[in-house]
Amino acid sequence: MHSAQPSLNHLAALPSDTARIDAGLLQPKVLDRLARNLPGLAELTAMIDDPAALDGPPLPTVRRLRLLNADGLADLWPRLRAAFPGLRSLHLVDPTRLSAADLKPLAEHGLRGLGLFDPPADAAAALDGWPGPDRVSLRVADPAPWLGRLDAQRVSWLAVHAAGPVAGLVVDRFGGPVLRHLDLRGATDVDGRLAALTGLEALSVASPAPLTGLSRLEGLRRLEIDGDPHALELAQLRHLERLAVRGSGRFDGGALTLVAGLPRLDWLDVSDCPGLAGSDLMALQTGRTPRALALALRNDTIGGGLVHLRGLGIRRLDLRGCALDADDFAELGAMTGLVRLDLDLLAWAVDREARRALLAAQPDALAHYRYSSRPLPDGAVEETVCDAERPWITRTRVEGVERDR
Repeated sequence: MHSAQPSLNHLAALPSDTARIDAGLLQPKVLDRLARNLPGLAELTAMIDDPAALDGPPLPTVRRLRLLNADGLADLWPRLRAAFPGLRSLHLVDPTRLSAADLKPLAEHGLRGLGLFDPPADAAAALDGWPGPDRVSLRVADPAPWLGRLDAQRVSWLAVHAAGPVAGLVVDRFGGPVLRHLDLRGATDVDGRLAALTGLEALSVASPAPLTGLSRLEGLRRLEIDGDPHALELAQLRHLERLAVRGSGRFDGGALTLVAGLPRLDWLDVSDCPGLAGSDLMALQTGRTPRALALALRNDTIGGGLVHLRGLGIRRLDLRGCALDADDFAELGAMTGLVRLDLDLLAWAVDREARRALLAAQPDALAHYRYSSRPLPDGAVEETVCDAERPWITRTRVEGVERDR
């Protein structure tokens, strides 16, 4: 299992425009290295045991900080503000010893974004009288004390990860036009009541009950569902521009046919759906989905199905985790207008000629991969492919023998 963010071990290999990094345990002078090497850094994940690690040149570009420990946050806060003068959002991971006193300085400095993962319930008192934040992410056992203290006329972005009846609490507290983005994955009572959130533009849920009524939300542009959706209801959401249905055992060719008819859809993610077959992709040809579609089919069984993507003008295609052969590579090479193609590194194990042909046909779409080859003394050829955005993941092939490093 690899980190979702690059780390300092690969700092020299990262492009200078890298926007986020996991610094691990922050050491003295690390901020200086980051300032010199990553002038566009906007998001930093770190653990701070030694406050002296924050001394040095400030990083004004950092807007979002994920802090892996929150002990003594009240005392540490002045140095954090000095080190990250442009900070707008703070996420505290596993703040089990966090107190209301630790959060009070955050309220005084007007942070717009706050993320809390498993905080103690009594720390919620820190939100009393806090005019912000307007972006909130909570992972809590009981969200009621927290939601009840948030300013319903201010919060526009809300994520609540809590198992149980959460949707009713959100609707009761935030019903109206202010809330625009809502993530309720984990809630067990998601249903059509969410139609009361009249300003909603983006919604993420898991295995919801029927969502009857969402079609009245004309501003809803993005819907993400982890689990089994109700395809007939999806087909009624004519205003959707982005739809993700992930990990559904029931989403099949018939469901794809229904959603392919959504007239504004230009981004579709149907990853991890075992009910889909390659032949089902034909539905995208007959639907009214506009061109320039972004499509994700991660871990799907799409053998022989890429031929049905011809002529769709697909701009972005994610096939990570898909088993591909030389014929699939040929179809990918023939696509016109492709600006981004993501492949699992295992896919590069196809024969050498197919691999080279795809690299030659889609150099821009594959620009985030680095490919190199070199002859070996015994006459064999060593070929290496690396994901430049995650340089710690590399696949090397020598005479048909593959190894990860």
